[in-house]
Amino acid sequence: MNVVITGMGIISSLGKNLEENRTNLFSGKTCITLPEFLQTHNSHFSVGEVKYSDSSLQQMAGADHKKRSRSAYLSVISAKEALKDAGIEPGFYPGRTALLSGSTVGGMRETEIIYKDYFQNDFEGEYLENHEGASTVEDLADLLKTDLNISVNTACSSSLNTIMAGARLIKNGMCDLAIVGGADALSKFTLNGFNSLLLLDKDICRPFDRERRGINLGEAAGFLVLESEESARKRNKKPYALVAGYGNANDAFHPSSSSEEVTGLQLSMTKALKEAELSPSHIDYINAHGTGTRNNDSTEIASMKKIFGTVPVFSSTKSLTGHCLAAAGVVESIFSVISLQENRPVANYNFHHPIEDILPYTEEDFGGEIRHVMNNSIAMGGFCSTLIFSKLS
Repeated sequence: MNVVITGMGIISSLGKNLEENRTNLFSGKTCITLPEFLQTHNSHFSVGEVKYSDSSLQQMAGADHKKRSRSAYLSVISAKEALKDAGIEPGFYPGRTALLSGSTVGGMRETEIIYKDYFQNDFEGEYLENHEGASTVEDLADLLKTDLNISVNTACSSSLNTIMAGARLIKNGMCDLAIVGGADALSKFTLNGFNSLLLLDKDICRPFDRERRGINLGEAAGFLVLESEESARKRNKKPYALVAGYGNANDAFHPSSSSEEVTGLQLSMTKALKEAELSPSHIDYINAHGTGTRNNDSTEIASMKKIFGTVPVFSSTKSLTGHCLAAAGVVESIFSVISLQENRPVANYNFHHPIEDILPYTEEDFGGEIRHVMNNSIAMGGFCSTLIFSKLS
């Protein structure tokens, strides 16, 4: 059974919807700036911030009277867009529906806002029920009226794993339609946490550059609608792409760094190729994890060399959006599908100095055709995941 993508929705620093993200993805301009809405003493660090206030996001989400977290607003906006794009009204799809959403922050940003009041004034506010990561799934499930609801937290590979799990649910007859993706808002906790690990770059990050200094954090949400190719045909809905292959594995090396050749990523890429019944030579473009840290970029290159020998065209988009944590995988999956549609890799913005003899794609003329795109995520805790998206024949 072929599982296909029939709907996409996204909000990120590149734009408030799919069309704005598509346009700005190839503009050659980053949307990483100093924070405007995140209130932090570390405001000198550049971030990929969605430039809308919480109240504006609430209006865009069209949410009910219940006050939700910023992560939840981002989720609602992108999930509703994905369903509309797929031609599906929430609650009216005739088959069994599943919602799988990834988040690491949940409502933590709101907890930070009321923290002092809560302990000093015995304050009981609406936000506390939104603290946990699963709160965004609960909010979405209420609005979308799905039958099966799953929250996934494998750090920065969370949303990539929701796509994989959703495809498997459909293939195994456990649901007919899966809404998959994830969301994370910027928070002081994550910004300060990555800063304590000395992993942040104050300027725009430089993935795969010899002079790289670290990451920029970002916030975003993205969702895909998955269903079988047969289901899409019955609905007269033309799919965007085929979810051709997937795999995940754990590097089992260190809580916050990868092994020398990222054995976990090698395994996940190998599994994805096997599932897709493709050889490494079939992959035309790799949307790499590419955070801009010393450890990630050198080890990811080593891993790709091990699998491919001669590495295909590859790039990281994190110098455009920042690292969107749990949402990174689905955001970059949407970018991968756009690359398939446009027959054009996304340029590795802000690259100047090669690591050894390997160069990411930097907008030279691309003369080939893109039929198969690989998307990688590497997460703290060793969670490595790979997806392959293919054009339909």
